[in-house]
Order: sequence, then C-alpha cells, then structure tokens
Amino acid sequence: MLNDPIPPHLIESLTVDNFPVTSPRFEPDAELLCEYCPALARLLTEQWVLPEMEQTLAGLLFELVGYFADELKAPRWIRTADGAEFMQEVVKKS
Repeated sequence: MLNDPIPPHLIESLTVDNFPVTSPRFEPDAELLCEYCPALARLLTEQWVLPEMEQTLAGLLFELVGYFADELKAPRWIRTADGAEFMQEVVKKS
C-alpha cells in the first residue's frame, strides 16, 4: 500500500495554503550516531548483536518510525491560483 497513489479522500488533509515552516527531520546527535553505526555494522556483518546493542537498535527503530510517520502525515500539495499543486513542482518552478 505504501507505493499506491494517495487516495483522493486524503488529498485535502495533505493540502495547505502556505508552505510549512518546518519539515520532518531525522537528526540524531553525534553521540547517538556513534552508537547506531557500530550496532548496525555488527548486525549486518555478523548477523547478531550484543544484548546492550539491542537497546540502541530499538532506539534507532523508534526514531526512524517516528520520522517515517511524520513524513507520511506531512503536506504534499499547496493551494495556488491555479489550484492545488504538488509542492515539489512549485519549488522547482521558483
């Protein structure tokens, strides 16, 4: 379903009159990145992690799911004089 077009009944809820002031971001601080990277490297290379790394990976998953949910709920269209337009297209025209 994630790759399906957005249903028409949801388009209005993803349409705004002005560009949002902020957009979803995934910005872990350097300390968290220093924990995430070795845990992921170990998981990918050795296909297992130490018990203490499980909490780190659970935190990463939590942050990624939150970011993904924010992205899914973020506006996609903006109302213009020509009607609703896809935000990325309006930005390209500018």
